[in-house]
Formats: sequence, C-alpha cells, structure tokens
Amino acid sequence: MINNKLILLFIMMLLGLVQASPQGVNDVTLLKDPITGKWGYASNDQNRKSPFRGMRKLGRRLLGKSLGSSLIGKSDADEIDWVVPPQYDAASREFSEQLAAVEINGKVGYIDIHNRFIIEPAFAPRDHMQGFSYGLSAVRVGDRYGFIDKSGTLCIDTLFDYAENFKDNMLASVKQDGKYGAIDITGTLLVPCKFPLEVAMTSTPILNKDYRKAAKDVKARREALEFHSVTERLDALTIEVGRRINDTTWVEPLSVHSEGTGRYPGLSDQHGRCIVPAGFQSIEPDEHHHLYVVRDTLGLYGVYTYNGSRLFRPLFDSMTPFDDGYSVITVDTLAGWIDSQGGLDPVFLDEICNAGLAYDQAGDTHKASMLYHRILRIDPNHVMALNNLAIIDLNNKDYNQGMRKLKLAHKLAPDNELIDQNLHQAKKNRNERRWNRITSALEIAAVVVGVAATTYATVSGAQGMTAGTASSFSSPSYGGGSGGIGSTSGGKGEKITCVSCKGTTQCRFCNGTGYDRHTKSGKCHICHGRGICKSCHGRGYI
Repeated sequence: MINNKLILLFIMMLLGLVQASPQGVNDVTLLKDPITGKWGYASNDQNRKSPFRGMRKLGRRLLGKSLGSSLIGKSDADEIDWVVPPQYDAASREFSEQLAAVEINGKVGYIDIHNRFIIEPAFAPRDHMQGFSYGLSAVRVGDRYGFIDKSGTLCIDTLFDYAENFKDNMLASVKQDGKYGAIDITGTLLVPCKFPLEVAMTSTPILNKDYRKAAKDVKARREALEFHSVTERLDALTIEVGRRINDTTWVEPLSVHSEGTGRYPGLSDQHGRCIVPAGFQSIEPDEHHHLYVVRDTLGLYGVYTYNGSRLFRPLFDSMTPFDDGYSVITVDTLAGWIDSQGGLDPVFLDEICNAGLAYDQAGDTHKASMLYHRILRIDPNHVMALNNLAIIDLNNKDYNQGMRKLKLAHKLAPDNELIDQNLHQAKKNRNERRWNRITSALEIAAVVVGVAATTYATVSGAQGMTAGTASSFSSPSYGGGSGGIGSTSGGKGEKITCVSCKGTTQCRFCNGTGYDRHTKSGKCHICHGRGICKSCHGRGYI
C-alpha cells in the first residue's frame, strides 16, 4: 500500500501548490523533531542511510517546515544531522542576515548559526516568525508591534497592531485600526493605513497606486542618500554582529542546571534549552573546552557542546579527558582521537573497518557487522563499511538490504571498480532469482537454497578488482581501508597492510618516539611509550 504521506506530496506537486523553500545560512532547513516536537535547523546534506532520504529531503524543500517534517518518522529522529539542535517552540523559516528568530518559553530572541543568542529572548511570540531585513526586524511587545535593530534596541516604536519585515523595496507593511499601510526604514508612514487587506495595498491593480508610488519615492531617496545616516548606523551594527558571529571562540554565558526527576536527569540552561537530554548514566563537564562528556546505559561515550549540539554520538568504548583539545578514544581496543571541534582521526574508521575485515576472515560476521554498523553511525558515507555489510546481508539472504547498501555505496563512489563489480553481480543474481520464481515453484525452492551461496561467492569475490586481492569470483572477500577507494583488501588468509602505520610498524601519534605528542615528554597516550603501532601491534599488517 502506498504511504499516505507520499500521496499527499504528489497531489500537492500536481496541483501546483508547492513552492521551493529559500536556503538559509550554511544550507540548513527548519525542521521539527518528530519525538520532542521542538524546532531546530538540520543540514540539507543529510546522511544517506535512509532509503527514503531523497523523498524526505524533497518534502522539506518543497512542502516547507510543517508538511516536510511530517515525512520524517520517529524512527529516523536519531539520524537527523542537526546544525542547530531542536530546542525551540517556533522559529523563523530561515536565517536572514545571519540571524534567525526563535521562540522559547513564550519569549522570542535571535540566534546565530552556532546556536548562540545574539539577542536575548525578550519579545512576545507572533504567528509568523521573521529574522532581519535591512538591519531591522519586526517584533511584538505586548499587543503592539515595532522594529528592533541588531543590538535588540527598539528603534521604530510600537505604534502598530501588526507589522511585517521590510521587503526588497525598503517598505514594510503595517496595520493600524484594522487597516494596512506601509512605512520606510525611518518609521515614516508613506502609505496611509486604509486598506482592509495587505494584498490589496501591494498587488491589486489600481488599488496599489499609492504603494507603487511610495516604492519609487523610496528608491529615489535611497539613491540620493537620504537614508544614509540610518543605514550607516544599521550597517555598523551588522558589521559588529558579523564579527561576533564569525568568532567561533566566543561562548555564550550560560547557567546550566539539572533537569528531570528520573534516575538519570539531563541538563538545561537558563533559557530552558535542553543541553544534554536525560537518560545518560553520567555527564561530565569539561569547562575548559565547553563540552559535556556523556556515558550511556551501554557504557559508550559521546560528547555534547555547551549549547546542546551533539558533537559525537555515544559510540566510543572509552575516552580520555580532553588535553590541548584532543581526546584519545577507543573502539574494540583500537585507539584514535577526536578534537573539541568535532574533528576525527582521519584513519580511525579505516582501522575499525580492517578490524571488521579480520573478524570476517575469522568467520565472526556478527562481530564484524557490529563494527561496520558502528562505523556508519559515525560516518554514514563510509563506502567500504556499506559494501561489507551488503555482502553480509546478501549472504544472510537479506537481498533488499544488501542491494540498498550496494547501490548507496556505488552512488557515493561511482568510480570504485570493486563496488561496481559487486553491484553488477548482485543485480545479475537478483534477475536470476526473479526469473526462477516466474518459471516454477520447484525452482523457487532450489533458488532459496542455492542463491545465497552464489551471491556470497560472486559478489564478495568481485573484490579482487582492488589492490592486493586475487582476481577471482570464487573466493569470498571484503573491502577494507580508506572507505574502499584505492584501499587495501584481502581474501581469506591474505595479509592486509595496516592502515594506521601504513606498514611502518611505528605509532603514528609519536612517530615511534614513545613520547607524548604535545609535551614531547612522558609516555605517548596511544602506544604507552612503546613506540610501535597499537593497531597492528608492530607487525605492519592485520
């Protein structure tokens, strides 16, 4: 049965009711968290794990925030790549002039793309949230509307029943005594408030004569620099705020307190924003780096920033305290590092992939699968993890999942010969299965018994196209290293060059010296002073 949400999407597209959403700062989209019901801003370049990713992305862009968000199910909530976490009761559709209006606990303020309040929440909520235009933003104070500048100062008094932001023609629609008019950026009423509808004033032929004349007058006065004193002050504020926004070291002063009555409460700030959700066994603040290190009920570690953004999901078996911006992490005894800005050791995931490959070769596909899934939780676009999981799925007769992962891996790395061969062979086997189901029920029984083995041998064996693998479809093998592009790999019994030390056998953190990389004295955190690669134990291969 076709999903009703998809039917709604197609009907609205056919009826021409869909309009494209404007792009905001850093290419983000306003999105509603399907679990908490709060609003935040998600990256438009979402991860590609979901088979319906394209449809949801299309829905967000075409249908806007409400209907677009309805295409995001609760099962997908944890996979959303939030740029600004969902902490707000309402928010403007986009960032304009680097700021977005947000509502929290009945007050409206303005945040930057780093989720810092540039203007504290102090204004009354309104139905249509707006950012800034020409350095001004319409705000509601009590039951009246006026305009603030980027310092939060009310520079056009609250004289109106309603007000919209300034349009490109430097006119703003305002309402007095139930009728619409228009003002310029000085607050001067250029179009008398005599129109029952805004559209009658701005767009209706003949009726919009006054509005069109006002727009021409404003353009002429602007060219004559009559607004220079006003625009100069607003531009100076814009530059000042821009410097503040671009200063990523600036930390908004927050007072954080415990919230929740359960066994594992979370943390909130003075604005009521959730900083760390409830449910973690432990939350350790790192005040120097403005971070919170969390440990979940499975004993895995992750990191949240001071304003509620999740820097790393809880996926690491252990973490050391951050030292000079770096923390040593482990996954399945493999060591790597993360930094306080969200950076990850560039070869760490390849090491985990090679460890999974070693488990595959030993016949422990369950352990291998767990590691591959761990990789994809950190980087959903790691093509070799996708490729290797696809082989496991096909071997377990989960053909739909296997094909989906192979198609995604091929989309991410279309020039990778290994993945291309694997996908080609998997499609061939799929077509054979379909034909056999058509021919007879007896052949279906035979295919159920025989296809999995054929898929495993041919699809996995196609990996011989990469360096270090025998070019044969008969020996099953997987891909390892470097996300699979130009990577080393091997069949059963083959030695695989260690990605961490690239065969040198030396610890890459201290270059074999055994000393701490920062202080140049004391033992290296990774090799514990031995100077040899911890991933391969000094062998140079796995």
